Amino acid sequence: MNGRTRLTNTITGNETDRMPVSPFIWHNFIREYANDADADVISAGIETYKSFGLDTILRTCTIGGTLDFTNEDCDNWRVKTHEENDGKVIVTTITTPDGRLCERKNVRKKTKYYDLEAVFEYFIKTSADFDIFLKHQPPVPAYDCTVINNARTLLGDDGLVAPWISGAFNTVGRLRNLQKVFTDPYEDEGFYRELIGYFLSRTVVFTKQLVDAGADIISGEGNMATGTMAGPGFFEEYVLPYEEKLVREVQRQGAFYLYHNCGDAKSLLPLYSGIGMDVYESLTAPPNGDTLLDEAFFYFAPEITLSGNIDQIDFLINATPEQVYNRTKTVVMAAKERGRFILATSDYIEEGTPHDNIRAMVSAVTDYGKR
Repeated sequence: MNGRTRLTNTITGNETDRMPVSPFIWHNFIREYANDADADVISAGIETYKSFGLDTILRTCTIGGTLDFTNEDCDNWRVKTHEENDGKVIVTTITTPDGRLCERKNVRKKTKYYDLEAVFEYFIKTSADFDIFLKHQPPVPAYDCTVINNARTLLGDDGLVAPWISGAFNTVGRLRNLQKVFTDPYEDEGFYRELIGYFLSRTVVFTKQLVDAGADIISGEGNMATGTMAGPGFFEEYVLPYEEKLVREVQRQGAFYLYHNCGDAKSLLPLYSGIGMDVYESLTAPPNGDTLLDEAFFYFAPEITLSGNIDQIDFLINATPEQVYNRTKTVVMAAKERGRFILATSDYIEEGTPHDNIRAMVSAVTDYGKR
């Protein structure tokens, strides 16, 4: 059975020969594995998955998205980007007839193959800034989705094309200070709901372009509204309805939806099935999260595929192959009875991860994940 069929059948609840194994592999590990800082993350990414015998969920085919305003430049929405402090700060300004919007973000090299970005000035500081978006932001443009087309062609039957987007809540959290986003519903609920609803509608237009270009899965970020940050009350009232709407729209467009929370999730597990995602990740276990497998199995609806649970921050990078094999075996044996499970990491694999440890994951799934 090829990787595409194995993953699709797992997500849809049909028969497979074995459990899929698909750790999250991102630009940094791909380029480290290729020993090339400029390696093409599509073709080299596919080769990286293939070389380890993994089932490919390819996320490196992500394109600009609804937060890349540089391709929306027009007369009433002039977008310019420049660097400051020797490239350590990227400044994006949007000039309109009714005012100027500005975003500033720090950029630093975290590792040889990974740059870390952190916004410290956000476009939407006040409701007046949002009014500028409403009045002057152009309609969602037609994106160049060639990267999706190419990924679909190159990947073939080895796996699924799964570009990233920001989920409904994450989108506003990238445009407005997150502390304010969490207080907005209590200070001005109407503003909050108009804000998240507006950008959700634009995201839906964007995802259709991705799906039409060949995306099999839309990978949606849901890591800002964690169990610790949001809590169940806030999440149920102000996050879940919008994430659910986004999921339903993507499914109607013809793709699966993967909802990603790599942080604390314990308090939200009873609510998550209400989102209706096809796949949930990352089942992050202590100490880097608080999710226990048996609790996830209890709370998630059986038609939702679960993915993750192997810690890549400390365990996968420091353990011996034997320890990885035994840990993987434990997870596989616990998940086999439930079904609809993808053995994966809790987030993207770190540079410096021993290759034999990844192979040990595959060996354990091969030995114990057969149906």
